[in-house]
Amino acid sequence: MFNSNKELLKENNDAILLQKEILLFIENYYNDTNKFPEGLTVDKNITQKVKLNNQIPKIKKEDYLDLTINGALDFDKKHPFFNDKDFFNELLNHYSEIEDYETCSKLTELIKENNISEH
Repeated sequence: MFNSNKELLKENNDAILLQKEILLFIENYYNDTNKFPEGLTVDKNITQKVKLNNQIPKIKKEDYLDLTINGALDFDKKHPFFNDKDFFNELLNHYSEIEDYETCSKLTELIKENNISEH
């Protein structure tokens, strides 16, 4: 019981960190309110938090790619596009283009470790 509670607490903390990184990304790249997805507003004067008006903003695949490349999201089993072949190839191509072969190697090892042969 203790171990499962500990694991849930860790997962919850990871989710909170992910939410903070997404909010930071939104504030950095969508600070012009005209660019915000419909229903999403930022109250910078009071709380610096994003408020949702009964809608969940849709984050594009490209945004997840940027967050992953910038280190805001780890590419692991919990990543929303971990099993997406096209996403993986885009990520691998990015690191290949900038000649970061160490990261390329880590990515391919991660896929092999998790027995995902589709990539």
